[in-house]
Amino acid sequence: MVKTRQEAKIDSLSNRMLSAIQQRIVEHQARLHSAEERIPILIDRHLMAEQHHLQLIEEKTKALDPSLLLARGYSITLYQGKAVKDMSTLQPGDEIETRLAKGIIHSKVITS
Repeated sequence: MVKTRQEAKIDSLSNRMLSAIQQRIVEHQARLHSAEERIPILIDRHLMAEQHHLQLIEEKTKALDPSLLLARGYSITLYQGKAVKDMSTLQPGDEIETRLAKGIIHSKVITS
């Protein structure tokens, strides 16, 4: 009789454990399914953000393109291949190059 009660107790505990394990499995499967649904959405969102970031970089790069400045009427003067930013860096007799949207002008510095 004691043995039967002990076996019944063990069966009851075993059934409760099995039920708890099955419940945990169901919960984890639901979480996994939810994650599986969210992953493509998150990937798409991340991809769109990176594409937007790339577009911003492209626009900044285009805005810094010297040929666009030249096309708007600006020019750039070079001395030995480098942009002249300060007249005091030039000496009389230095040969400079002025680039325009359509053409290049070669000049010689007379005074500085």
